Amino acid sequence: MFILGHHWPTIAFEAEDGTGSGSDTGNAEESGDSAETTLYRPDGLEEGYFGETDQETIDKLMAGIKDATPQLPEDVSGYEFTPSEGLEGYFGEKDDPLLNSAKAAALKNGITPDVLQSFINDTFGDPVAKGVIAPPFNPKAEIDGLAKMLGGDNKVAEKAINDADAIAGNLAKTMGLPEAAAGFFEGMAETASGVMVIRAIQKMAGEKGIALGGQDAGATTHYSRETLKKMGADPRIDPQSTKYDPDVRKKYDDSYLALYGG
Repeated sequence: MFILGHHWPTIAFEAEDGTGSGSDTGNAEESGDSAETTLYRPDGLEEGYFGETDQETIDKLMAGIKDATPQLPEDVSGYEFTPSEGLEGYFGEKDDPLLNSAKAAALKNGITPDVLQSFINDTFGDPVAKGVIAPPFNPKAEIDGLAKMLGGDNKVAEKAINDADAIAGNLAKTMGLPEAAAGFFEGMAETASGVMVIRAIQKMAGEKGIALGGQDAGATTHYSRETLKKMGADPRIDPQSTKYDPDVRKKYDDSYLALYGG
């Protein structure tokens, strides 16, 4: 090229393949690379959630979130609890108020049934095994233990319990104990150790000439308030039951009249 007395060389650019279209090919490759680099990859997201498109990545992520979201029951009835070995006596009642409260709290705070199950068993299992938590009341165990202390059978133990209950009620009334204190004292007759304490008091009082009722006190005196409260479902006072006992029923009625009037 010659312009105004100057000669400028003309330079031709060719593609590597010799087609002369190098510029167009380069733009196409850059466009392809750009498409790949536009996929969004949030920081910290595991590769397992990566999709071939942003939409696929989002779908995988939402599926993972759904799987990780706790599946809660509609109400507390959806919580079933099975105590582990050693905890049966502590959570044996289906309508245990403490357990029901725990279920309500679990539902309120987003705790799933399986987590609640493990949490309660793990929380109480070790303390119970170490004796940190006192064993639950077991009437049969108390009768068996008392029978062993007295050197007799269960019938001997049951009679001793009735006698102790009557003596405790009479003594509480004689001493004018407040209702709470009387209930505590009469409640001693529910345990083997408590019965032995009451019998010891009776023996000591007898040696000093203080009448608290003889060994047949359970057959001649009234039931205590505490005992009456517990006898509402006793089959021995139900005429329709095969275990009905007219003597027990009579004593029950007489005790009620004596304590509460007609």
